[in-house]
Amino acid sequence: MGYTWIKTKTTGVRYREHPTRKNGAVKKDRYYTIRYKVNNVLKEEGLGWASEGWTEEKAALKRSELRKAYRTGIGSITLKEQREKTAKEKELSALQEEENKKLNITLNEFYNTYFKNIAQNNTSERTFKSESGFYKNWLAPHIGDIPMNDIQLINLENLKATMIKQQKSPRTINYVFGILSQILSYAKKMGYIKGDIIAKQLKKN
Repeated sequence: MGYTWIKTKTTGVRYREHPTRKNGAVKKDRYYTIRYKVNNVLKEEGLGWASEGWTEEKAALKRSELRKAYRTGIGSITLKEQREKTAKEKELSALQEEENKKLNITLNEFYNTYFKNIAQNNTSERTFKSESGFYKNWLAPHIGDIPMNDIQLINLENLKATMIKQQKSPRTINYVFGILSQILSYAKKMGYIKGDIIAKQLKKN
């Protein structure tokens, strides 16, 4: 389908009109492009529609920005390059955000979202019931709301002291911390923990 391109008063900026769609009550929607040279090769790149916010003035500013980048060697020299850079930056930002979310997940969030189902599917019903009970009674209320990467040895020492105060046997204490070590080891394997697993630093009774 052929289009009629209309020159503007601004050098290097032209547009075509949409055959039916309007921008506002009267004017037909306009699609703007810019033309400029890169290494003596004429390039033409589309910007977008007036209904998307593009105007002749904005098109001129974008053309001027790209020409300046070409002259100075600073920044993207084509619209395609600029868009690719922006897309890459967004991708990296999204990956970083996802990584930050992973590294800030709490013990409870990780247990309930990932580990609980794994444990249920890979242990006997009796073992799962016992271990989930220990988790619910001891780990969840004492350190469950702490991001796993922020759990410190003092947190574990305090939990251990609480269990001793409540006259829990050394076997029970070791069992609870064994469960914690399993959870954190699985979390590290999945990339949710950086560095050493803190539970392994706790002295045995």
